Amino acid sequence: MKKLIILSVVVLFALPTTLLAQKKRPLSDKDKQSIVEIFKQLRVSYYLEFNGTEYYGKKELMTPVMFDACHNKSGQAAGYFFRYHPEIRMWYAILNGAGIPQTEEDVFGKTDAAKLGSILKKYD
Repeated sequence: MKKLIILSVVVLFALPTTLLAQKKRPLSDKDKQSIVEIFKQLRVSYYLEFNGTEYYGKKELMTPVMFDACHNKSGQAAGYFFRYHPEIRMWYAILNGAGIPQTEEDVFGKTDAAKLGSILKKYD
């Protein structure tokens, strides 16, 4: 009985570690290209990054000051819109304009926001 309890405890602690160690599926080239095309249609300045190696848009948006502004309320008030998707190591910043609502639909439009959302949902 004691061995069974010890085995149960080991399994309970090992299982989550094993599940966390499993790699998520990488972003497909087709989905990445679709995301890039959505961003290219924007009429505002943006910066898009994949895996810290692929960059699109205006890199000057991501100076240390701008990067900090994306994360706090002053940046949001100034019109910066920031999102990070750790599952696929993708993040983006958009300068949408002060006083403009900051939601995906406001930035991308209803159709492209839904398309982007459906792509990202595959990797959650």
